Amino acid sequence: MESFHVTCQGKPTGPLLYEEIVTKIKNGQIQLNDYIYNPEKNDWEIILLSPLIDDQYKMLPIERDKEDPVVLEATNFWENRDWYIFKNNKQQGPYSYFDLLNMLQAQRLHDYDFVWTKGLVTWAKIYEVPVFSENHIRRLSASTDPKLQNVFFRRQFPRISVKQDVYFHNNKRVWRAELVELSAGGCGLVFDGEGVDVSDRVILHLPEFDSKTLPSFNVLGVVVSRKRHQNGFKLGLRFEALNQDIQLRLKLLTEQKAS
Repeated sequence: MESFHVTCQGKPTGPLLYEEIVTKIKNGQIQLNDYIYNPEKNDWEIILLSPLIDDQYKMLPIERDKEDPVVLEATNFWENRDWYIFKNNKQQGPYSYFDLLNMLQAQRLHDYDFVWTKGLVTWAKIYEVPVFSENHIRRLSASTDPKLQNVFFRRQFPRISVKQDVYFHNNKRVWRAELVELSAGGCGLVFDGEGVDVSDRVILHLPEFDSKTLPSFNVLGVVVSRKRHQNGFKLGLRFEALNQDIQLRLKLLTEQKAS
């Protein structure tokens, strides 16, 4: 019988028989966001998306019709509550497309979280779904439809455009990047490297703007978006555990320059 290696709470284990893996998934010992090694790809893949594990164990909300075409036009399902999210190893929903837009705007949902709706073959990361693409969201935000205007609101923190060389690392590797956007809640970076993806945590070093306004500081951040850019990739970074004094200085600086 075929057996596989999997991760359990971040630690590799196995080989386990398929039936053993399914049993551990059912009783919660193995989570759907753990990994399974796929020998055909010679790589690890998340269990939730792996073809090695049957879909019936992946918590899809309803039976899917695989013959249905993937029709993902927002105008067809703005208010239909047929969206589900998979977050913190739990299925949540159903939600409407409006609900998900609101959660994205409030940063309670991120590009790397998983969603599913009728027409999708399996769970997909939000940034992989066409109706959540940057271009599609930009078109919706410019709409005069009152329902859509109520969804898009001013950011919690004003954001300013900057141009500054910075460095960030993940305790294993260091990257050089260009800081292009800055707010008290996060920043935008452009870099031409690989090895960084959404949900990764990195430490960013920002040089001082001037000693009185904003001294140099280090901050832990989580990558919430990763998009193609003419100079490589653009990363959206959300700050975590930011020093209160630095956050206040950032808030005052960005509000002043944004006004």
